[in-house]
Amino acid sequence: MMITENMDWRTIKFESESGKVLFTYADIEKLPEWPEGPLLEIIDGVLFMVPSPNLLHQEICLNLATILRNLIQDHHLGRIFTAPIDVIFTEKCVAIPDIVYVSKSRENILNPKNIAGVPDLVIEVLSENKNRDLVTKKKLYEHFGVPDYWIIDPVTQKVLLYSFDPKTKKFHSPVTRTGQETITAKGLPGIKIPVTHIFKIESMSR
Repeated sequence: MMITENMDWRTIKFESESGKVLFTYADIEKLPEWPEGPLLEIIDGVLFMVPSPNLLHQEICLNLATILRNLIQDHHLGRIFTAPIDVIFTEKCVAIPDIVYVSKSRENILNPKNIAGVPDLVIEVLSENKNRDLVTKKKLYEHFGVPDYWIIDPVTQKVLLYSFDPKTKKFHSPVTRTGQETITAKGLPGIKIPVTHIFKIESMSR
């Protein structure tokens, strides 16, 4: 049984069977804007708050995004974006990946506020809640057919590469890359990135 309650600017749906309160992207857009407000994702209508990343997480994201941006520009392939950027799969499924790549052939999904559609590549850097990226968001990206999904592990300094199979509508078993091995993606022809380059972090100690 679904109960719908109108509250001026939004519609909140309550599922009595599951006890879940369901939101849409339209609801999120109506929320007040706080200077340091939380980042919010929606998966199957359920609202999730995205925690602030730690320093190592941010440095790895910056390293990889910079590498990708330079290579993508050199090869004239498309555009790279970093969090916070909303990727809207549907009104009830909205993610904020750490890094997103959109090729020129998919640029129609870009608009001034967000990405409305399936990007070519989604990258997540693992945080303390590993289950979110390894299970919950993996299922989300798989369901909507994201061609390539990379998971970066700051602790083990390994990268998991998931590639979508259009025939089975599933990700292939992940390939693990580490050390001097390189990572590639279908939407990045001619680009190979050594894993060690991602984890080159300068020490703040002197």
